[in-house]
Amino acid sequence: NTLGSLTVSNDATVQGNLTVNGTTTTIDTAITEVDSLEVEGSVGIGTTNTTTAYGTNAILHIDATNITDQGPVHIHGNKNTTQGSIISIRAAGVAHTDANIFAGIKFGSAPGADWIAGKATRSGSGFFEVRRNNGNTYLQIDQNGHIYPGSDNAQDLGSSSKRFANLYTGD
Repeated sequence: NTLGSLTVSNDATVQGNLTVNGTTTTIDTAITEVDSLEVEGSVGIGTTNTTTAYGTNAILHIDATNITDQGPVHIHGNKNTTQGSIISIRAAGVAHTDANIFAGIKFGSAPGADWIAGKATRSGSGFFEVRRNNGNTYLQIDQNGHIYPGSDNAQDLGSSSKRFANLYTGD
């Protein structure tokens, strides 16, 4: 049978597989459960706009600004794995010996007040870094667990009103 178009005003039940040949641009409904979903292109959850604040197109854009009864985004992992629950963020297509690679998570509020935490690789050496949106690094932890300031003689450890009680060293 061939049908030019179909409009369903009430409920519809499909038993078996549903195949859509063509482009489905918008699914405007509440989906209660999905076993598997493969999407080519960008996905917006809570939005139809996948353009980021930086003017680039995001593959996944979650806009939870209208959610009031619970936290906006929750990612749950399997704690029974040997590594625990992990969210993996990786710069694709690079080797560990590549210079100046960074993958991180941005924590933002007001423009210019963003902080980014992530892994930086410089000529094969990996660091965990805390930096600002402008690229300035404020804290580094190297692959051996050594902690460094972002630059020489630039950061304090504590202040006159926020002091550390004790400092224990191996010296």
